[in-house]
Amino acid sequence: MVEQEETKWLLRLILAFDKLREEHDKEGLNSMSIQSFAKASALLAEVFENLGFALKFAAMDILDKINQLTKPAVLDQFSTFGALLQADVKENSVATKGSLARMAHNLKRAVDFVHTLLEQIIT
Repeated sequence: MVEQEETKWLLRLILAFDKLREEHDKEGLNSMSIQSFAKASALLAEVFENLGFALKFAAMDILDKINQLTKPAVLDQFSTFGALLQADVKENSVATKGSLARMAHNLKRAVDFVHTLLEQIIT
């Protein structure tokens, strides 16, 4: 029973990021929906929770960044990453703590970490 539950979160993660990859391949990063990326990234928190207590803080950080990126005020102003990044570049705030671009970049780094971790486990 436990093995089935563990497989479910991994399968959901794979399916979500596969769908995101298709969106990326079709439309490119600049046209990628913030909402789609946030929805897939939310599954990362579950991965970190399944990896143990030591990574619980990472899960909380991921969920906080997702909440910031998906606030109605943000989504009303920016629906795609291209629009979000252009605004932060224009304001020269890309590297500023708390900027939306920086939050998106940190979420991408979490995705890369999980990808590398799972790849190393499999091989």
